[in-house]
Order: sequence, then structure tokens, then C-alpha cells
Amino acid sequence: MGFYDNPIVDIHSKTSEESVIATKQVFSQKNGFLVREENPDKGVDLDVELLIDNQVSGFKFAIQIKSAQKLQTIQKKGNTFIRYNIKTSRLGYLCRRSPGFGLIVVYDNQEQQLYYDYVENIYSSIMSEHNDKEWMNNNENVTFFIKTSNVVDKENIISIYETMRRRYFNFNKMYNQKAYDFDLPTFQDKEFEDPVAVLEKYGYVFFNKNEYQILFSFLSKLNLNKIVQNHKIVLLTAITYCQIGQYVEGEYFLKKCESFLSEYSNEEKELLLISKLTSEFSLGKIDRSAFYKKLKEVEVSIKGEMNSIFIGLQILFMELLTTTIYEEKSLENVFKKIESIENQINTLDASQETRYLYMLEIISFVHQIGIRHFLESATRMMIQKKILGDSPLQERLANAKLLVMLIEKTQKILQLILEYSKKTKNDYLMATVLFKKTYMFYSFSLQSLGISYSSGTGLDSFKETPPANLFKQAYREIINAYNIFQERNDLRKAYKCLAISMEVNYLHSFINAQNIDDCVHKQITVALGRLEKDLNIEPYKILTEDMLITLISRKEGHIFDDCYSLSMEEKYQVANTIVQSIGLPSERIDNIISEFNFMQKAAEAINTKYFDILQNLSHTKSKDTLYKEVPRYVIRCKNCNYQTVESDNLDTLLGCLRAEHSHICL
Repeated sequence: MGFYDNPIVDIHSKTSEESVIATKQVFSQKNGFLVREENPDKGVDLDVELLIDNQVSGFKFAIQIKSAQKLQTIQKKGNTFIRYNIKTSRLGYLCRRSPGFGLIVVYDNQEQQLYYDYVENIYSSIMSEHNDKEWMNNNENVTFFIKTSNVVDKENIISIYETMRRRYFNFNKMYNQKAYDFDLPTFQDKEFEDPVAVLEKYGYVFFNKNEYQILFSFLSKLNLNKIVQNHKIVLLTAITYCQIGQYVEGEYFLKKCESFLSEYSNEEKELLLISKLTSEFSLGKIDRSAFYKKLKEVEVSIKGEMNSIFIGLQILFMELLTTTIYEEKSLENVFKKIESIENQINTLDASQETRYLYMLEIISFVHQIGIRHFLESATRMMIQKKILGDSPLQERLANAKLLVMLIEKTQKILQLILEYSKKTKNDYLMATVLFKKTYMFYSFSLQSLGISYSSGTGLDSFKETPPANLFKQAYREIINAYNIFQERNDLRKAYKCLAISMEVNYLHSFINAQNIDDCVHKQITVALGRLEKDLNIEPYKILTEDMLITLISRKEGHIFDDCYSLSMEEKYQVANTIVQSIGLPSERIDNIISEFNFMQKAAEAINTKYFDILQNLSHTKSKDTLYKEVPRYVIRCKNCNYQTVESDNLDTLLGCLRAEHSHICL
């Protein structure tokens, strides 16, 4: 019988009683399922109804049970799979049971263990094994494979429930949207037919939970007139556009909000003011210092709990941009600010989910501090080693202790929120945590590799630092996050997950000369291309590639090589780092900057193919004289060893070169 035939039930298809009991025990009402045996068996073993809030939902899916005294396993692409046969007609029947479809469960009688996979996954893997659809018509049976890691355990039963719950809600949403087009009856709640009613009732709830995609989907159903004529809807539109980075559109709606000022509550007026400042800064209408100053001025007048946290996070971000991490007082002030916002979040009159979403923003800042501390302390030690020798052991231990503390803080909070999301079956929160975890792992690994190259140790010393299994774990987690966002139709976040997965895989392949998983990498590439088309964005370019090319091109010890092309503000920051690292008086910063400026101009005016630019290094013999005066230079001909007079003025040196040497050696 073929794929499209109905299955015939006979004595050989009967399932062992033990396997049915084991399956029913796991798919229990306690776990959110109502199981019924089909009697007589007409094609599936169990008909399972999903329970929503302990109530029957009407949404059903099938479970087909297979069993064996001892299961056959094989190795494929580094993974262990269970190998089993199913009648082609029975698989076809399961694939026609939309929208729930269902699971195929395999029971190992000897080990008393259940394994599972979704019908659609099994169908897809069979299709990938065959080059055409001939197996559907020509084979009585077809072989399928289930990973041995797909154990029906406590954790996976929650995952199965969440998958089926999402399928239930997504199907209802799709059905209600399209039923009219196909002359099908619909019984949806009238409230949800009106986007305005939904936004007025739940808009701020969605906003506070960072559910911007849901907000955007409802807003996109409204025409412009409906938006701008409703004071609450136009404000929600403005702040949503600002949050998803569409500041031009956001600014337009922010201006429309001004005509409704008398109708807004104090908290809404605060939110409007904060959003206007953010939009002005993002559109380049005010610079960083002006934005920070205005935020500080507004902060004292903010009374709303949510708005106070919102503006506090904005200020913290701006302060981190200008904070020198290794300055103890500056770092202490940042930690005080973080602690203050944490206390506000913990006492916030909101759901635990909302508080945790804000905490995820906090740990993003802590991670940034950790990265900057790591980079700045490593840079300081390289500068010290180059000029004064190795850093004192006590200083190195203090740096390591602070870094460990920062990493532990982020991991502890991430794990706490992850456990909460699993316990409460909150897939959105779980996906957000997994995204943060993977991004933090990737960014820290990349910066660690950069330090390895900058210090001259290169790739060999780095290979042992992040074990390959950590890359694989991060890869799995970001793909899990993608699946959740994709199923929620949050395409932008799904796209970001795939982008990070590409970066993680590229970094792994650079270190270990192979992809994490070739098959998965191909699937991700296809999915990424599909999302690029859906979102109408340019093909993704891996950022890690350019970063690594830059790292490899650097030579050991050349820690000042890139300073000559920096802006004045960046030159000051580098010079300040040098002064702080070595313990020089702050007035010597100007002399270091003068070196950067001199070399920048000299590189433009002098052909280094024929001439050397040499600095008098006598000032480097001791810490007391280092950069005490403006460095002085000579220009020397590589051919005849002609040398100009010594000066700190480039024009003087060029004048001397033209008058005494000209082009006689060129």
C-alpha cells in the first residue's frame, strides 16, 4: 500500500500493552494532555487532546506507538539514531491529520524508554533521504530514524506541550484570518476582530513585555486615519516604531501625539518625552553629550515606575560609553547605578515576566562591562609589558577576580530566568534568554581570540580556551531560540538568531577548521535566505570574517599601529589608557596625542619607501621621563643615510629635507 492509501489494521500492527501504558503515563492530564485510545484502532494508537488552563481545547493530535524488545541504532553524522520501519500508508495517514498531525513514539521494552519525533520531522527526513517521491508509491514500508537524544522525559514533555500549544493558537489565528475567504464558519471572539479594541485594552501590556511584533501586527491592520485620530493608538504606534528602530516613522507619530497632550496621563506624557529624546538622538539631531544631559535633566521629574526604569537604562547605556572601566571610582559609580535599577525592578508592580525582561537588559550592561574590562585590562598589561615589563601579580589577580565576578553575575541571572521560563512554559522568555546567552558567549570568545592575536600567542593558545562542546551548546540554543521566534511569527528576532548562529559557526570553523554541523548549517543558510526575502533585506554578510582578517593582519607588539587614523576623541581615550596603564601624570596625555598627530601627518607627507621617520627614544629609558616632553624626530634617507636635524615640528623637518637632500636619492 502507498502513502496516499488508508491503512489496514491487522494483528501485526498491534502495539505492546506495556508501550501504551508507558506513553499514557507521560502524556497525562497533569502534563496538559487528555489521552484517548482509538478503539477499534483505525489508524493511530492514541488520540490526544490538548488542555489549555486545565480545560479541553478541541485541538487534537495523534500518537502512533512502535515498540521492540531491543531497538536497532545506527550512527549518522556523529549522532546516534534509532532505526525503525513504518507502513507507508500509515505515515501518509498521519500526515493527513492536520493541523495537529502528531508524534511517532518508539518504545524500548528492554530499557523501558520512550523516544519520539514529530510526524512532519520524520516525513522531512525521509524526503531528504530519497531523491524523489517514488518511495510513496512503490514501498510497502519505509524506514525512519529518531535521534536517541529525543527521549520522552520531563523536559521534553514540556517542549512537546509548548509546540502543540503554539500550533493550536497559530492555527486558530490563521483560520480566523482566512476562514471568510474560503466560505468557512468562524466563531472567534468579536473583540479580536477589532485591532483598536485590542490595542486600547492590551497595548501597554504588550509594550511592557517587549512584544513589539504583536503590537506591530495589530497596528499594521489600521489605516493612517484610524491611528492619528486615537490618542492612545498614535502614542503606541510612535513608541513601537522607536523601539523597533524605525525612527523616521516614529518621529512622525510622535509629532501627531502633541495634539493630544491634554488627554494623556502623566505616565504617558513621560513616555512620550523619553521617546522624543531617543528619536532625536538616533536621527542625529542631538549629539551624545546633549542627549545624556537632557536624559539627566528629565530623570528627576519621572514618577512612573516603568518610565523610571526605562530612562535609567538609557542613562546607564550612555554612561557606559564614556566610563573608563579600570578607573575604580568610575566603575563603582556604574555598579551603584546598576544596583539602583535592579532594586527598582525587583519592587516593580508588574508580572514576574516583565521584571525578568528588564533584568535581561541589566545583564546586557554587565556583560558589556565584562567585555570592556577584559579588553582594557589586557591592553593595559600589554602596554605595561612593552614599556615596563610584566604587570604585578596582585594587579593581574584583581583583574581576573573582577572578570569572574561579572561573568558569574550574568550566568546566575540567565540561569534563574531560564529555569523560570521552563517552569512556566514561557517560550518567549526562554528564547530571549537563549539569544542573550549565545550572543554573550560569541562576543566574549571573539574578543578572547582578538587578545590572543594581539599578544602574539595566536590561534594555538586559544584553541583550548572555549571547548568545542561549548560552541555546539551555543549553536543548539540559538537554533532553539530561532524556532520559538519563528513559530511566534516574530521574523526579525528569528532573523537575528540565524545571524548569530552564522557568526558562532564561522568562529568555530576558523578555530577548528570545520562547521559545527554541516547539515544544520545548510538548513540555516536556506532559512536565512527565506527570511531575507520575507523581510526585504540585503543578504547577510558574516561580520566575524572581516574582524578576523583585521586581527590576523596585526603584528605582535604593534599596539599603537591603529592610533594614527583615529578621531581626536578616540586619540584622547587611547592616550588616557596609556597614561593610566603606566601610571604617568595626566598632563602627559597631550604629548602622546602629539605623537599620534605627528605620525598621521608624516605618513601623508613622506614616502616611506625611501625614508624612515625615527623618534628619539631617550625619553623611554625611565618612567620619570616617558612622554614628559613632546617627542622629537628625524627623517633619514634609506639609500645614503642622510639625516635631518631633530625636531618635533614636521614642517621644519620637511623644509630641511627639501633644502639639503631634495630628490637626489629617489
